[in-house]
Formats: sequence, C-alpha cells, structure tokens
Amino acid sequence: QAEVSGTVPILLASSIQPPDLPEILSCLDIRKDAGAGARLAYVGTAKTAPRKDSDRPLKEQRKKRRYEVRRNCKLLGEAVQASAAEPIFLEDFAKDDQQENNDKLAAALKQALG
Repeated sequence: QAEVSGTVPILLASSIQPPDLPEILSCLDIRKDAGAGARLAYVGTAKTAPRKDSDRPLKEQRKKRRYEVRRNCKLLGEAVQASAAEPIFLEDFAKDDQQENNDKLAAALKQALG
C-alpha cells in the first residue's frame, strides 16, 4: 500500500460517510494510518441540501446539516490522521456572480488543502 509523506490534499464530498472510509482508502491503495500530514477538505454537496418535504423550518435544517458536515469532516480527518480537516459548504458560494463564486470557492479550497 502507498505511503503518504509530506502534505497531501484530500478532497471528499459529503456523500462520503465515515463508515465508507475503509473501502475508499482500500480503493486508493492508502493505509488508514498513512494520512499523517494530509489536509482534508470535506465539501457539503446537494446531499446536505434542505428537504422541501420536511416539517422542520429551513433554518433548523440548515443548522443540523452543517453540524453533520462538520462532524463527518472531523471523523474522517481523525480516521486518516489528517493534520487538518476543514468543511466547505457550497451554499456559502451561491451568489449571483458566478466568477466571484468560483474565485471564493477556489480560495477556500486552497486554504483548506494548503
């Protein structure tokens, strides 16, 4: 299996849950403990979007899903022994100006992944 040395960027979408990690690391041929020094960015995607059929208010749904993304990011970061794990919420970049959104998202990814 591959040894990871130095700072390695790992980008995961929120469809990846902590129980999925062993299979993903196996597919990538990376040992579970080889992530020391890795930097993880965990992107909240459409899976974390509010559900229109929910009885909960949008504000409450948003708070809960942001908590879940932060928690999963932390758990995945710990699982690979990442030196840093940072959640990124795509909804934070949903503005009218697409180029500005892209620039801000790129900056957030660069900050998270080093």
